[in-house]
Amino acid sequence: MNEHSDILFLKDRFDLLGEKTFWLSKQPDQAGSRTWTSIFPRICTMVHLKDRETEQVFRVFNTHLDHLLSYTRTFEIRTIISEMQRLQKEATCPLILMGDLNSTLSSPTLQLLTMPENRLHLKPVYDSSAMFNTLHYGKGRLKEDRQPIDYIYVSEEFDVHSTRIITTCFNGLYPSDHYPVICHLVKKGNTES
Repeated sequence: MNEHSDILFLKDRFDLLGEKTFWLSKQPDQAGSRTWTSIFPRICTMVHLKDRETEQVFRVFNTHLDHLLSYTRTFEIRTIISEMQRLQKEATCPLILMGDLNSTLSSPTLQLLTMPENRLHLKPVYDSSAMFNTLHYGKGRLKEDRQPIDYIYVSEEFDVHSTRIITTCFNGLYPSDHYPVICHLVKKGNTES
């Protein structure tokens, strides 16, 4: 399986300052490595970007956590937190983490992201009115009693202006078996997004 967690950005607005893919294992720099409890190698991709319009520098992380075991997801999220902390020691900047996290907000895995001890000051972009299932298995069913498993977390430097789960169907088809999640972010103190 060739796992990838792409991050797309507008090259005419953002400068790429750095990029890295690391594996969610005990050897994060070893391509193809995995934790022994995961069937597939899992990765996280990071880009370090500079907004040409605002001069704002920030990092974006995209990942896809294990789909079977909560223990494995917890290990994987700890690996991501560790890499985020390492990069923040080198140069502090606002953070965005997104992806299919295969967990709900109340799970021990996602609770790790918002713990004060990790000093990343991350928060999910959802409010209660925007939350329902994001996994629909390609059938497009909405289940308001279900929480999403796809998330965007941002550091405290961002204000979240809006969040939406896109449920649009195109000619009877969906672009994925998950609904996409989008949000409108503005750096605190800026009027531009």
